[in-house]
Amino acid sequence: MTAAPPQVYPFVPTNPVKRSAPSWWSRQVKLRIAVTGPPGDVRIIVTWVSAVLALVTLWFVFFATVLSALQEGHNQHNAYAAFREQLTQLAPKTAPLGGVITPDAPVALINAPSLGLKNVVIVEGTAAGDLTRGPGHQRNTPLPGQAGVSVVLGRATLYGGVFSQLSQAKPGDPITVTTGQGEARYQVEDVRHVGDPFPPQLKNGEGQLTLISAEGGHWYNGWRPARPLYLDAKLQGSAFPNPGGGLSVVPQAEKPMHGDPGVLFSLVLWLPLLTLAGVLVVWLQQRWGRWQAWLIGAPVALAALWGVSETAAQLLPNLM
Repeated sequence: MTAAPPQVYPFVPTNPVKRSAPSWWSRQVKLRIAVTGPPGDVRIIVTWVSAVLALVTLWFVFFATVLSALQEGHNQHNAYAAFREQLTQLAPKTAPLGGVITPDAPVALINAPSLGLKNVVIVEGTAAGDLTRGPGHQRNTPLPGQAGVSVVLGRATLYGGVFSQLSQAKPGDPITVTTGQGEARYQVEDVRHVGDPFPPQLKNGEGQLTLISAEGGHWYNGWRPARPLYLDAKLQGSAFPNPGGGLSVVPQAEKPMHGDPGVLFSLVLWLPLLTLAGVLVVWLQQRWGRWQAWLIGAPVALAALWGVSETAAQLLPNLM
């Protein structure tokens, strides 16, 4: 018989080393690495997010300085055609004369050579969205040419900056405004700043036109306007009759230097569409290829970017 192999027992030290439990800090670090992945992946994610935010910011600046002016020009072209049709002698005149007028409706043409204005259409309403189409008539004031103080707001920088030359007006400069009641001639009396004295109170039957834009004098004025700028012009000749029936007050969003918080709901709807457009481009690139994906996805992403930018711009002060 063969002898059985000797049994080998594991070595057991007489004084085993006791390992302390992991510290709270080491447990947190291990948990964070397990959740976020290796540090290299975190850097890649941060880099991509930063690049996307930078591109969106650059796009918004490009939209605000260039594309918004093109959009305003297109809106002015359509408004001019519609208003000229309302004034034509070949059909009954339908240009609004007073009362509650639909916002964005064209109500007048303004010409002021010293301000660089030639056949510029004034639309009804002064909210930030209204002023993307050109200068806007404040709805609780009479129309230009009528008795009383008619107030018109216009942007200083964005969407063409139609009132960017307001500070260059001189006393005596002519301003002509055409409405459905005819042509009204004004003469500039003063350009005043916040804190300057108001013009003398009008007598019965007199008319005044007040143009309002953002205060000038600094390179950052258009992006961070601090206060409004006013131009007062006196009506020359007799005023047109005012049919009345207009608003007595306007919402806060239609007052000078206010944005329109009502567009936040639209912005919330546009942002998911922009995200879906980005996901669509990535998905199409994996299935069809890079060029095919951008050929289909780029127009969708561009439309979403345009909607986000146009809506976000309305949160800024309406005189920008």
